[in-house]
Amino acid sequence: MLRTLGVLGGMGPLATASFMNQVIALSPAKNDQEHIPMFIRNIPQIPDRTKFLMGIEDENPFFELKKGFKELSN
Repeated sequence: MLRTLGVLGGMGPLATASFMNQVIALSPAKNDQEHIPMFIRNIPQIPDRTKFLMGIEDENPFFELKKGFKELSN
């Protein structure tokens, strides 16, 4: 059974793209059809995690992250 990779990304869109490129580059696939299926949830509007943890912003990103995780796990 081929498994699918789910990525909760977009909180740094370039980092998400870089991660996806690395997964593809490191894959032993010999053709397009052999690559790992991926679902990428790229939503950059999730509140800033670092600022929340530092107490600079009050908006907790947890609820948006949880929503994204649920979307990926369906």
